[in-house]
Amino acid sequence: MFQRTTGPKHRTWLVHGEPDSAQKLRQGLTAVHPSTVEIAELGGEVEF
Repeated sequence: MFQRTTGPKHRTWLVHGEPDSAQKLRQGLTAVHPSTVEIAELGGEVEF
């Protein structure tokens, strides 16, 4: 599933889903794309 997402990844933010599901998705993503995968917090802000 994650192999279709190609190219270099610098940082990925997961912004939807239950905490347990988001954690499992983060583990799956980092197994295929070794980069920073963050789980957003409610009310948090991200600057680029």
